[in-house]
Amino acid sequence: MRAVVLTCKPGARFHFGGIAPDENTWLSTSEEWIRSDTLFSALLNAAAEVCPPATIEAIVRAFEAGQVRISSGFYLLQGPNRSIFFLPKPAHYALGVKNNNLRKFHTVKFISKRVWES
Repeated sequence: MRAVVLTCKPGARFHFGGIAPDENTWLSTSEEWIRSDTLFSALLNAAAEVCPPATIEAIVRAFEAGQVRISSGFYLLQGPNRSIFFLPKPAHYALGVKNNNLRKFHTVKFISKRVWES
């Protein structure tokens, strides 16, 4: 397994379409990270703009055969001396939280990969 870092321009903004009650509000709602199915669709649509149909079919076959797998896209904070990968906070972490800290716990959306692994 390896991570692929997609570098964006400073200040870049994204809309990761979220489920909305009706079509008038769907552009005003956004997910907090790009989900794997959305990323897969974006990759194929971008490839379809620049690649011949045979290449697109080969890409799809590679996914179907399990030669290529993707996960959802998450955040990376890069500094001069280290990088921090962020992952969604696991739901089971709430089991160890005392009631007086539950409100603070719910404000945390992501944890570092290092915390996840420990």
